[in-house]
Amino acid sequence: MKQYRQLGSLTIPLLFLLSLLITALIFFWIGLQASFSGYWGVSLSGFILSEAAAFFYVNQVVQNRRRTRQVPALLLPFTIIAGYAILLLIYIVLFWGIFKVSFVSYLLVHGITTILLAAALIVANSYKRYTEDQDTTNTGSASVIAQIRQSLQALHMEAAAWSSVKGDPLLRLLEQASEKARFSDPVTHASLISIEENLLWQIRELEKCLHLWRKGDSGNGELARQLLDDIMGGLAKRNSRLLSLK
Repeated sequence: MKQYRQLGSLTIPLLFLLSLLITALIFFWIGLQASFSGYWGVSLSGFILSEAAAFFYVNQVVQNRRRTRQVPALLLPFTIIAGYAILLLIYIVLFWGIFKVSFVSYLLVHGITTILLAAALIVANSYKRYTEDQDTTNTGSASVIAQIRQSLQALHMEAAAWSSVKGDPLLRLLEQASEKARFSDPVTHASLISIEENLLWQIRELEKCLHLWRKGDSGNGELARQLLDDIMGGLAKRNSRLLSLK
């Protein structure tokens, strides 16, 4: 299994080296047919640059293959690089082959195109980083909502096991809080982080109160009810604020 993983990790570098070899052979043939001039060197350098950039982004795709939201962001650089390669072919056919422009003009055209390529890739990278930040924020926030739901559901199930001894009112409150959390919108917003973190703290305190109440401390039973009221109020506040942000 380890050998297969090592082979898989070498696939992309081997493909990159193979593409470089094919490009070198094609340009060697072109040099034999035309000449190994400055035009030839500039054109070859452009294609090597495009292949190196493509290899870099293919490696990025492999590293982030589990982040499905980044796929559109990673497709943008490939589109830019493909457009750059097509322009290189047009330059070779038109400016070197047909019109035979001066070497300085040919070099200038390639230089301007390369600068535009770099600028476009910088913009694409900025967009990719933005999607990464959004993905990280949403994933972290979604995990908070999931944790709130799971914690309340677990407390409700635990209380249901001994509710016949301790009474039903608290169990009903737990059930209501669990249902309210279950039907809360999983989408979140940065302005809701403080509310959600406070809800998690209240749930942790509720767990402690229920544990002590089960041992016979009646005072913690009343505190648990107050916490449940606060939790349901916090969920209502969160959902209302989220609705106003949409």
